[in-house]
Amino acid sequence: MKNLVFLLVFLPFISLQAQDTASVEYTFTITDEFNNSQELIIGKDPFGTDGLDPQFGEVVVPQVPAGQFGARLILPTDSSLTILKDIRFGCYWVRFNEHLIDLSYVSGSNQMCYGNWVCLVI
Repeated sequence: MKNLVFLLVFLPFISLQAQDTASVEYTFTITDEFNNSQELIIGKDPFGTDGLDPQFGEVVVPQVPAGQFGARLILPTDSSLTILKDIRFGCYWVRFNEHLIDLSYVSGSNQMCYGNWVCLVI
């Protein structure tokens, strides 16, 4: 019986370490009028957290310098860390998660679009 319990605990751990995609992921492409673009991925998984989840491919990336185009997700547990992919805890009862986005505009830009359906004009 001890070996069976050990395998049940050990095998999900191994598959979690090898996994780099969540159970649900959505990709948002942010663009400007100069055809600069950045993809941001959000999602949910039963093993996701509000912190950095390397098993889903989440890594810290530097913030975009002022005056350059870019978009980053802000890690909710540490607003000084920015990432391109954010997977949160999610099972059947989770209806939504909030994701903060840090946007940086190219000098001379006055528009950013999210996907094909929402544009901001500044």
